[in-house]
Order: sequence, then C-alpha cells, then structure tokens
Amino acid sequence: MLTGADSKQEQKYLGESTGEIETSAPSQMLKTLELLIPENLQLCMGDEYVIRWKNTGLSVLAGVILRITPLGGATYVIESNSVLANQNEEGKLGEGLYVWNVGKVAGSIVLNEGVYKIHISDAENQSISDESETFRLIQCQG
Repeated sequence: MLTGADSKQEQKYLGESTGEIETSAPSQMLKTLELLIPENLQLCMGDEYVIRWKNTGLSVLAGVILRITPLGGATYVIESNSVLANQNEEGKLGEGLYVWNVGKVAGSIVLNEGVYKIHISDAENQSISDESETFRLIQCQG
C-alpha cells in the first residue's frame, strides 16, 4: 500500500513529462495477421496451393480477405466470400489456410504468368494486414 508521500512520489514519476498523472487504459490484445509464403516461390498455373497464415487476437468467427496483385497492376480478390481467419485442418486457433487454384480469382478471372504478391487483411479492419514477398506464376503444363 502506498503512503501519502509514496503516492505523491509515484505521481511525480508517472507525470514527469507532461505534468499530469498518467493512467493506463485496459490492455487490448494486439490483432495481427502473418502470411506464411516462402520467398522465391514459383507456382504452376492450375495447380492447387495452400495459402497459410498465422493470426493473433482474431475471434473464431473473424474473416479474412485474400487478394493478389501483379507488380504494377490492379488488385484482384482471390475469394469473394470471407474466409475464416482460423480455418484449418485441425481447428487450431491462430492458424488459417485457403486452398487456391493457382491463377484463378473471384469472378472467373484467370491471371497471366508474371510476378505477384498476395495480401491478407481482416474483413472488418483492413489495417490488420500482411503481404507476401513477390512470387512468380508460370505455365508448367504444355
């Protein structure tokens, strides 16, 4: 327990920079998303690729939006429906995945070969996001 003198001393240290007593707001869990896509990746058009990510602080029902952007081009939504942030094979919180048919995006659009980045964001708060390193889409089948 602080005595009157101790209490004044603590107030002095807390408020030295502004002259006011600082109070801390209740802490909120930091929400993050992190794509787990390796560097120097090359993906074959038409193959299936599992896009994986980690998240912290997102609820079981939280959704994420996956987008893809060619270097210097327009952004496309990979899946028009929100994907659950915690959707994975084992139902683990903090991990998500989406099986992507490489090169296809929402609206039946097929991408061209080239260099791209994948973006992930919280469906409700776009500032919670991450983007991959660049990777290449290539034709592997004759």
